[in-house]
Amino acid sequence: MGALIEEGLANVPQPESTLEPRLEHIDLVVGEWGNWHRDAFFARPALYQQVTMRDAITTALTLDILQRHADKISIACNAQTVNVLNSVILTDGDATILTPNFDVFMMYKAHRGATALTVAPVDETSGAHVFASVADDGTIRVNLTNPSMTDEVEVEIDFAVPVRLDQRETLAAATPTDHNTAEAPDAVRRVAERIDGEASGRHTVRLPAGSVTVLTAQQG
Repeated sequence: MGALIEEGLANVPQPESTLEPRLEHIDLVVGEWGNWHRDAFFARPALYQQVTMRDAITTALTLDILQRHADKISIACNAQTVNVLNSVILTDGDATILTPNFDVFMMYKAHRGATALTVAPVDETSGAHVFASVADDGTIRVNLTNPSMTDEVEVEIDFAVPVRLDQRETLAAATPTDHNTAEAPDAVRRVAERIDGEASGRHTVRLPAGSVTVLTAQQG
């Protein structure tokens, strides 16, 4: 899409008047993104859709793509936020349910204001999807998504400089269709753990099947 925009801009004719500026840049705006399942067509209330661990995987992969192309995409709206498709919050009577998508957004929010790092989008050996950024204070965060719903995988991460892993957040579930309800609001929740390890240029991480993981690393 970005290449099409650039090609279109290159073919815009020069203005006939110096008072008319030439169009030099167009932002890509994604009006809505997210999973829309067939059952939602017939749901009552309209388009009400449960959010499962599988949806959280899709959300993580989509956010990785959007962040990787943040130089071209200025707005990208999740569809929707509450009680419809791909929601981060559902309500059931007076109960408020935080979906697995809520956890993904909370895990990924630390990338705001950071600079995307150049990494291979998919690890060839494990099949894990990867995104990474570095904050102004030097903190590196690495997203690792294992889309395989049946197999855990091992990922070797090579850093340009020695880093120390100090935190890991993981969102996983027993089955792809696991989700949260008013009766079981924390059935699918992210788990955070501290890591006390040595600084190294290479780290090996095991990822559960069908999981989203965010690592925090400090340089030196």
